[in-house]
Amino acid sequence: MDVSSCLQEHDYCVAPNPAALDDAQAQIESLTKRIEFLQKQLETVQLQSKFSLRRFAGSDEDIRFYTRFATYEHFMCFWHLIEPSTSKIVSVSRAKGASTDLEEKITLRAKKLAPVDELFLFLMHLSWA
Repeated sequence: MDVSSCLQEHDYCVAPNPAALDDAQAQIESLTKRIEFLQKQLETVQLQSKFSLRRFAGSDEDIRFYTRFATYEHFMCFWHLIEPSTSKIVSVSRAKGASTDLEEKITLRAKKLAPVDELFLFLMHLSWA
């Protein structure tokens, strides 16, 4: 076996073809724009599929219908008034456990909704009742 055929020669002094660099740069820019577009599209789809107050924030008519507050700003003013007290909220299951002295056995579950979304959902329930 010829040793010279196994060895590869490297020429580190050779500069790449400028046209190839321009093509690569153009492709990178094109793909970056595509990624940004797809990220915005993903955010839109996630916002539409996830229950959140933000989904209704753009429509004062929806806020009025679901919460009976006149506008989104009125709702948020009310939220900012009661927000400091949200740490004192006791859930129904926790209250039942405390009444039967089983508070140690009840594991606290992570909440999937933000407190403002819980309020919004509760107000929706009240407006329909």
